[in-house]
Amino acid sequence: MSKKNTFLTNLKVHNCRDDICLSTLTTYGIGGKPLGVIFVNNHQEYIKTLYSISNRVPYRILGKGSNILANDERLDFFIITGKYRIVRIFRDERKIRVFSTSFTELQYFIKLLIDNGISGYEELAGIPATVGGAVFNNAGIKNVEISDFLKKVTFFDRKRKSIRSIEVDKTFFSYRNSFFKQENMNGNMLDLVSFVFEFPSKNITDKNKLKQIYKDTWHKRIITQPINQKSCGSVFKNLSNTPAWKIVSDLGYRGYTVGGAKVSEKHSNFIVNFNNAKFSDVINIIQKIKNDSLKKGINLEEEVEIWK
Repeated sequence: MSKKNTFLTNLKVHNCRDDICLSTLTTYGIGGKPLGVIFVNNHQEYIKTLYSISNRVPYRILGKGSNILANDERLDFFIITGKYRIVRIFRDERKIRVFSTSFTELQYFIKLLIDNGISGYEELAGIPATVGGAVFNNAGIKNVEISDFLKKVTFFDRKRKSIRSIEVDKTFFSYRNSFFKQENMNGNMLDLVSFVFEFPSKNITDKNKLKQIYKDTWHKRIITQPINQKSCGSVFKNLSNTPAWKIVSDLGYRGYTVGGAKVSEKHSNFIVNFNNAKFSDVINIIQKIKNDSLKKGINLEEEVEIWK
């Protein structure tokens, strides 16, 4: 057992491995070794781990790793990740409340809603995220965002070393951003733990209709996006009046290649890892596109989260 693992064992943290690269835990297939990867097997273990290591070791929370571009050098922090899922549905005459944990896969969550005839998120079909990651980044499409029906967020406040719950509304969220993401960027680290969503009773509908919408949306993604290749999804945020893919395409970057990374011909807001791409390959392309867009007076902002 390594010294790092011995240290974490003394902190009552188990299931930690220091031989795992983030390339195996992200959809990009890029990323070096963190100080260690802590696997939590259930919700109680997750919360205990947060209390145990808070303010004692540097760490980051990783869900599906679908919006992460990680440096392929050694990373000076631990990773906490989990594969368990919990969803609970509570009904009354006026509304439906749905509880979910952070590591629950978003698609599992959506399919469970559909199976219970609850409409709201069926058009988010195919987004490869956990519920926690979706809330953190306010994932969505043009007319639907995960924040639409979110009512309560429970999180771990690292500075206070305590679990807190707050009622939320749309003012806590903006396009691909959230209060929680912004607080973390400001150094006030908040680790998402669980959520309560609330749907009005009018959202109960025919589940077969919802399944068809989900299927049609998924089919559209297959046609328009390179989902069979390694990527982080959309690299840049859309502008208010122009989709990012159009800006990238108009700049002539469709199919542009650096090393093993390439701007997808299928969807130019995707940079795919087609041949063992390095972190520097993707960063090189991102920076070139940003520099050229600035020359046109356009400021492209990354949607992908970059870990160094």
